[in-house]
Amino acid sequence: MLKNNTLHSFLLAAKDDPRISAVHIALYLALLQKSLPHKNNPGIKVFRREVMCLAKISSRQTYNKRINELQEFGYITYTPSHHQAVGTVIQFTSNNYFS
Repeated sequence: MLKNNTLHSFLLAAKDDPRISAVHIALYLALLQKSLPHKNNPGIKVFRREVMCLAKISSRQTYNKRINELQEFGYITYTPSHHQAVGTVIQFTSNNYFS
């Protein structure tokens, strides 16, 4: 249920947020899909290559820019690992954007 509420809240907020593009939405959905097996765990580990493939993003530069923007805009908390084998930690936030 948490993931469904997270998606619904994000889409409502994104609709009224002029900073959010189709790439942000695709990236957020890919992150959400990667989190599905983790049930209600607020933090997940993901690997850039897998998320880029799911989001149909072919450029590392685009991925890095958009994931950092999602964090800057308050939609996620992003903790990069800087190590290929460890994975990045993502948390979905529920802040003022989702009210």
